Amino acid sequence: TVGLFVNQPAEWVRATAERCGIDLLQFQGDETAAYCREFSHRAIKAIRGSKSETLKAVPVIVVTGNADSNDIKLKCLDLGANDFLTKPFSAAELLARCRAYTQHRKTAKTLQTAQKQVARDPQTGLIGKTLFDIQLEKDLSHVRRHREPMAMMLVEIAAAVIQT
Repeated sequence: TVGLFVNQPAEWVRATAERCGIDLLQFQGDETAAYCREFSHRAIKAIRGSKSETLKAVPVIVVTGNADSNDIKLKCLDLGANDFLTKPFSAAELLARCRAYTQHRKTAKTLQTAQKQVARDPQTGLIGKTLFDIQLEKDLSHVRRHREPMAMMLVEIAAAVIQT
């Protein structure tokens, strides 16, 4: 039995786990690693739903000893895992995958920085339509997911030509 908890006091989590016969604790709030280690139960920390951009960017590699792992693999990947390894696996393979994800993240950050620089108007320093569209997609995704209201405004500034 899995118990899902979001930002609850440790005492309440312990009491609920004991009372309900929970085998595995899943934390999906702002719980720290130290908080998760306080429990005698097995615990997992959901990071894909985190508000922290740093945690969201952490690659998740699932490791299992289940010989018939295809269904589990597909479910984990659907839930946001980046990769999947079945035991036994070599440490060299795991390290190679970690290096690949690290390189991918560095490349993605470089690309994001370049996009932001290119997308700004050189005269005003304001974002242009390209960056506006990128940010709009992110914001629309957020408000759809969280069912929140959104207001937006697009203002076009025409360059004035001054003749002397």
